[in-house]
Amino acid sequence: MEPPVVVVPKRVQEEEVDDGKKKVMVFFGTQTGTAEGFGKALVEEM
Repeated sequence: MEPPVVVVPKRVQEEEVDDGKKKVMVFFGTQTGTAEGFGKALVEEM
């Protein structure tokens, strides 16, 4: 009698799904704080 053959399925690499989202960094420079507020508002809108 032959020993049973162990079959190990190949691990299929998961494809990246494009969900339409992009990573964005918002940089700002400010002396009065106005640009910081605008940058934060922009991030919230995105």
